[in-house]
Amino acid sequence: MLVEGLNKIRDFWSTLTTGGQLGTGTNTETAQDTTLQTAVSTSDTSVVTTTTTDQQVKKFIAFPSTSAGDEEVTELVWKNATSGLAGSRITFDATTWSADSDLEVTTKWYIRGKNG
Repeated sequence: MLVEGLNKIRDFWSTLTTGGQLGTGTNTETAQDTTLQTAVSTSDTSVVTTTTTDQQVKKFIAFPSTSAGDEEVTELVWKNATSGLAGSRITFDATTWSADSDLEVTTKWYIRGKNG
C-alpha cells in the first residue's frame, strides 16, 4: 500500500477515536472486544488531543481527579464519543485513579503497509 493510502487510514482512525473510558477488567484484550470488560462510569470523556504525522496517530486523554472514585483501573477503550463505537481496547498494570491526581494516557498507533 502506498503512503498516501496509509495516511487515509490514519486520518480515518484519528477522526473515529474521539473519546475514551477507563475500566477495571482484567481479561487480555482481543481483536473481538467491543467495549471494556468492566467500565468505570465516571471516566467517560471526550476530551482528547490528537496529533498526526506521516503514518502515525498520537492520542492524549486526561481523566480529571474530580471524577475519580479511588479505582484500580486496568483498561482503557478508545472510542467514538458520539456513537460509542469502540476502536481500541488496551490493558495495563493496575493504576490507582483517585481524587489526588489526574490520570493521563498517551497512545501512539503506527499505520504500516508492505509493498511487494
